[in-house]
Amino acid sequence: MSGLLSPSEVARLVNLHPNSVRRLAAEGKLRCQRVGWARVFELHDVQQFLEERRRGRHRPDAKRLARVRG
Repeated sequence: MSGLLSPSEVARLVNLHPNSVRRLAAEGKLRCQRVGWARVFELHDVQQFLEERRRGRHRPDAKRLARVRG
C-alpha cells in the first residue's frame, strides 16, 4: 500500500463511508492534502486519527446521535 490514500481507501481502513471521510477532512478532524480537486491522505495521519478515535477524542456529535437514536 502506498503512503498516500484516496478517500475510498481510507474509508475501508476506518470502516466509514467515503463521504464521511471527506466530511471529517473538511471539518479538520482528519488531516489531508489537496492535489488539484482531489483529497489525499497520508497513512500516518490515518493511523493517528484511528488512535485518537480509539482514545475517545472523536466522539459522535450529540445532535447527530440524537437523530440516529430517534
